[in-house]
Amino acid sequence: LDCHGNATDALTSMLLPYWQASLNLMGASAHPIILSGEAMQEETVVNEARETKNMLLLNLLFAAKIQVACYYGYWDIARGLYKEREMEATKFIKMNMVSFVLEFLGGLICFELHRKTGKRKYLKEGKQVIKSMEKYES
Repeated sequence: LDCHGNATDALTSMLLPYWQASLNLMGASAHPIILSGEAMQEETVVNEARETKNMLLLNLLFAAKIQVACYYGYWDIARGLYKEREMEATKFIKMNMVSFVLEFLGGLICFELHRKTGKRKYLKEGKQVIKSMEKYES
């Protein structure tokens, strides 16, 4: 998909979330977590990924959004996106490298929220994420 929602080659479509996230980090968007602008329109990419069951593209989109939220210290938003991605992932169970990165980000979010709030629920969730990452070893 290009910025107008037109199909392009698969590799280009996989890069769009990070291209737009980079533009957003440079100030090209009023809200950096919303990945709409010059490179892509978030809603169009999400709809396309869901329609085609392209979990890799959907994971890349979530990864880019979560990373931007982490960069800005929006930990609660990052956690919400991570939870949303978990619900989305149950529809299309498929392991890939981006899934591993998302698990890592999920752990980072939980441990940071535990550090900031002292709430044990975040520590527990973080430990669960570490345990779930062990599935990638086999």
